[in-house]
Amino acid sequence: MDNTAKIVIALILVGAGAFGGYTFAKNAPKAAPESASMHEQMDSMTAGLEELEGTSFDYAFAEEMIVHHQGAIDMALMAKEKSQDPSVLALADAIIAAQKTEIALMEGWITMWETQDEHLHEDAHVQ
Repeated sequence: MDNTAKIVIALILVGAGAFGGYTFAKNAPKAAPESASMHEQMDSMTAGLEELEGTSFDYAFAEEMIVHHQGAIDMALMAKEKSQDPSVLALADAIIAAQKTEIALMEGWITMWETQDEHLHEDAHVQ
């Protein structure tokens, strides 16, 4: 089974409440202050992209998504250290594999775009 299929299955299981007999949304603790700042950071990322188009947008999008994907990997690694639920551990493995693959893809794009336009990084910088 490929990683995409594993992720889809895990998401279906989450939606069905298969993890611990409840869905995360209903029983999740209130967001910690750090979580609120994470949402603010996401808003900032997307706001910075709104003014860009073309290759500058593509470059900035890839840069921001790499940061976002690395955050998912970090959380999945934490799950592997702290969780005892086999379903959560399997999902963490699938997340790590998928996000690493996508990061490598986007890093390849960035390298290609930088080779084509040496000033691209300056033009696409997201504030």
